[in-house]
Amino acid sequence: FYDLREADLANVSSNELRSFIRRRQMLGPETLDNPVAILVGDIGTYGMMRMYSTYAEINGLREQTNSYASLEIEEVVQWLVERIEGTEPAAVMQGILAAEQRASEQFGKHGLTGADQSLDGPKAPQSA
Repeated sequence: FYDLREADLANVSSNELRSFIRRRQMLGPETLDNPVAILVGDIGTYGMMRMYSTYAEINGLREQTNSYASLEIEEVVQWLVERIEGTEPAAVMQGILAAEQRASEQFGKHGLTGADQSLDGPKAPQSA
């Protein structure tokens, strides 16, 4: 699960997206074709994540049917519940809320913001 509601991917190129997928492939076969749900905050990010799903399938990372992007948290929860055997919607939502809390504690009120994020992950906090 990725929460990209606060992400600004407007300046991410298709080449950067393909590079990210190649790096993901290096993690090993146990990560290949795992289902991934992506919660987005705008239609531009939604489109970028659909492109990510297509590139991921072309490069053998995961089937498109194992990637799902949505603007609605309820849709993401339902999609995950349908793919994770024995999971209840409340448990998935609780996991999402716990992840939001951890991100908020680590990165500030809104989790990752444009200044803190990239496809390589968050930048290390700057010391004062």
